[in-house]
Amino acid sequence: MREKHPRKGGKIDGDFFFCLALIIAACFLLSISSTTIKVDENSLGPFFWPKVILVGMLICGAMKLFFHLRKRKSISEDNHVNVPTNYKALIFAVVLTFGYFLGIVLVGYPIASLIFVIALSYLGGIRSIKLLASVSVGLTLITSILFVGVMYISLPRGVWIFYDITNWFFSLIKF
Repeated sequence: MREKHPRKGGKIDGDFFFCLALIIAACFLLSISSTTIKVDENSLGPFFWPKVILVGMLICGAMKLFFHLRKRKSISEDNHVNVPTNYKALIFAVVLTFGYFLGIVLVGYPIASLIFVIALSYLGGIRSIKLLASVSVGLTLITSILFVGVMYISLPRGVWIFYDITNWFFSLIKF
């Protein structure tokens, strides 16, 4: 049995280490990103958005750590119940994620995102066809508009006929 943490009276668990690693990684990457040279002083440029995401990661990690430490004070170990992990679903989610990365290159961002969001949501327990369709279409539209229209990031368009389908999709949303 592990020793009790001297200040909190409980074990240090994976949430604590995850939050700490997230904060350290975000700070490290922010320090690296501050060394990039800004080409145009009058525009945000491609270096701005990764910094925004890193600041968001830093804030989320700090908030998660704060709420985790606050929760640990109120919950005793006697009330803690270990729930068995579903490794089959975890492995399927990891394989699905790798398939998504490969699918983005082959079929393009919009089609791969539609399929990925539907499959991951279904794996997460959502069974309503209307909800699966609306969430996947909505997320694909919103992220496509944000990436291409706001952040000016070129998204993969796929190969063969999927290139034409992706171009048609982007022409519908005026990009």
